[in-house]
Amino acid sequence: MTTRTDDDTGTITSTGHPFNNGEIVDIFWAGGMRYGMTVSSTSANTFVLGAFGVGAGDNLPAQGTAVVVCLQETVNIDFDGDDAKLIVVTADGRASFDFQQGNGTSVAHVEIGAANEVLAWASDSSAANLLTGEAVGQVKVSSGTANAVNVKILVEYDSGG
Repeated sequence: MTTRTDDDTGTITSTGHPFNNGEIVDIFWAGGMRYGMTVSSTSANTFVLGAFGVGAGDNLPAQGTAVVVCLQETVNIDFDGDDAKLIVVTADGRASFDFQQGNGTSVAHVEIGAANEVLAWASDSSAANLLTGEAVGQVKVSSGTANAVNVKILVEYDSGG
C-alpha cells in the first residue's frame, strides 16, 4: 500500500496492474481484508481504492504494507436462503465469498482464512442460517493469494417439491 489516505481509501503501486476504473476488487493483507472496493484513478503503475465505493471489512493497513488485490469474480446462483438445508463454502487458499442479492446488495460475507478451511451450516444444527430471509442471486468470490485459488460453494435446498 503506497498511500493510506484513511481507513477505507488508499493508493496501490503495482507495475502493469490489470485493473480498470469502476472495477470491484478485494484487498488482502496479513491479518485483514477489505472487500467490495471500487478501483479509480488508474495509471500504468498505480490505482486508487475507495475513492467511490469504499467496501466493507477491516480498516486498510498501514502505508507500506504488502497487499494482494484481486478482482471479484461472479458466481451466478439463485436460491432463497429460507429454503437452504445445507450451506458449505471452502477454498484451497485464502478467499472471500460475498453472498449478494441479484442487484448486488451484500447479504452475508464469509472469509476463508487458510487453505481447505470450511464454513458449513446445516438446518438441523443449533447455529443460525446466515442467509435467512434473503434471496441470493450471486456470490462474488476472490483470492487472497498471488496464486489461483479453487473455491467450492454447496447449497442444498428444499424447493418444496
